[in-house]
Amino acid sequence: MKISIIIPVFNSQRYIGRCIESILNQTHKDIEIVLVNDGSKDRSGELCEEYARRYAGVKVIHKQNEGPSSARNSGLGVITGDYVGFVDSDDWVEESMYKALLESACDDGSDVVCCGYKVVDNNRIKSYVPVCRKTKSYLLNKKEHKELVYEMFINSQNGLFCIWNKLYKASLILENHILFPEDKMLAEDCEFNLSILNKATKYTFIPNCYYNYFMTTSSLTRGYIENYFEKHLGWRSILENNIPKEYVFAEKSTRILNSMTIHEIIYAINQELLFNEDLSVRDVLKTRLNNQIIEEAFEKYKLMNITSIKSLTDRIYYTLLSKKMLVLYHVLFKSMNYLKTVYRGVFAFYASVKGLNKSQYTQ
Repeated sequence: MKISIIIPVFNSQRYIGRCIESILNQTHKDIEIVLVNDGSKDRSGELCEEYARRYAGVKVIHKQNEGPSSARNSGLGVITGDYVGFVDSDDWVEESMYKALLESACDDGSDVVCCGYKVVDNNRIKSYVPVCRKTKSYLLNKKEHKELVYEMFINSQNGLFCIWNKLYKASLILENHILFPEDKMLAEDCEFNLSILNKATKYTFIPNCYYNYFMTTSSLTRGYIENYFEKHLGWRSILENNIPKEYVFAEKSTRILNSMTIHEIIYAINQELLFNEDLSVRDVLKTRLNNQIIEEAFEKYKLMNITSIKSLTDRIYYTLLSKKMLVLYHVLFKSMNYLKTVYRGVFAFYASVKGLNKSQYTQ
């Protein structure tokens, strides 16, 4: 069985060699690598061509910069493998990853096999993220199995919306003309995976963490995200439009999604307060966020009636917000932020005294 691996490449000269080498070193040898140079301004394109000259199984596509979705779609147009996987150019995979995924796919007759992953910072493992406790296959023509898998997606279970920790049957994608949406830069992986899920007959999860997700210095701290809450609503809309109504609008699913929506409203408000310290909560609601969208979300999803918010902190913030106690909300935010700063300072001091590095006291 042949595997095709698509790698979108954009200004990745620092990491692309490590990524490609990890695939060339796979214990399963029948692999073609499709490198899609998405208009890189550095030496990424040259490095891709070097690998193509040295290895017969490496193909290179050069195109103008249109984003990773467009790059992946270009790659899908030239693959010849029975199965296809995706890897990001700054990540790398364990040498047995694709052999294990392919064997599981062939043994179970699965259209998709999903594994766990590791979050890595400067080659130190920060965390392991398994997608399950033990290998499990779901027959999607069985109502109870399909309901369980949809529930995992609705819960945004770790790794389900990612594309890089999976192996897909290529014919399922190509025959159903499934592509990545190129008109959005957020949740395109989510839409792609849901489109496949709706066509698949069998889905397998394995617990092994074979994929290395590299956290660069810039991605370690979640920075300001413009139109954050509107983007969350876009993600929620994708779920509602791609998961059958009997699942996504069931009482349990609505409760889960509403809890997430409340959390995202709170996060959107708090990031504005964090990055714009002169603003009050009232200012944020009036000038920084689209207050009409928030009001419409409360009305549409009946958020005022929810009683099952998971986080205690969210529950307190939500109560103050829903009762329009905005001054108290602001005081709570300032207090919580101060305590977090003190907490980080104490542990940083402790780490320096004990000679620990950051990864040792944050895990």
